[in-house]
Amino acid sequence: MRKVKGTLPEKYKNKGVLEIYDDLGASVRYYYGSTTDISSPKTYIKFEHTERVKVREVRKNNDIHVTYETPIGQLRGKKRLGEWGTSWHYVEHPVKSISDLRILECMLKSTKARFDYEFYKEAENKVGRRGVIQFYWERGPFQRLLLEYMGVENTV
Repeated sequence: MRKVKGTLPEKYKNKGVLEIYDDLGASVRYYYGSTTDISSPKTYIKFEHTERVKVREVRKNNDIHVTYETPIGQLRGKKRLGEWGTSWHYVEHPVKSISDLRILECMLKSTKARFDYEFYKEAENKVGRRGVIQFYWERGPFQRLLLEYMGVENTV
């Protein structure tokens, strides 16, 4: 956050996060790769869609327009970045009606989750003896309905 806000102490301005951990003698809690886009951090779970589903995210200023295309229809939503661009939340959920649930079902049945062993090995090599590799699990199905696909009111 302090890097994004431009408030890092001078000695850390041109250092990577692992160098800062080293200087502070701190262990690494989470490693997301070398990306500066921490609004959607890389995790060890990778979602892969079959050729039946296309997912597009287009960023316009602080809005990220999300489109899911399936053979039976399309879902569209919109995420908004927070003040510093380090987190996001849905301001328009993709599932807006009962009929949209069939499209969501088609999309989910055409999506596989797998452990991203390559990224895990990258993290393990980068973190080294600085700490134990940890990560956040993806949301469970009900959480995803509430927070990503439908919102609280439409879900209940």
